[in-house]
Amino acid sequence: MSTQQVTDRIRTAVAAVASQRDFLKWLKDEEVGEGLVLLNNSFIFRQKLETNKSDLYLGIPVRTSSNVGLSNVVVTKGIAFNSDFKFIDLYCYPPI
Repeated sequence: MSTQQVTDRIRTAVAAVASQRDFLKWLKDEEVGEGLVLLNNSFIFRQKLETNKSDLYLGIPVRTSSNVGLSNVVVTKGIAFNSDFKFIDLYCYPPI
């Protein structure tokens, strides 16, 4: 699989998540400004599998709850959280 095919699959998957009712409700309820919305990389029942949780997360650039940059998905590192989604304010999080 080419790099472009992987990139396209990731963008398609992120767009699918961003169109889900739970995400849209969370986005509406969250006070989102300029920053990133991080997607949790966990899955249920990890305890029965021999896997390790990655410290990499997909991030969706946002300016407002109605201005979401689905075509500009980024990878972030070193931010631990347990919810499905997390907003990181651009001005409160130092660059890597």
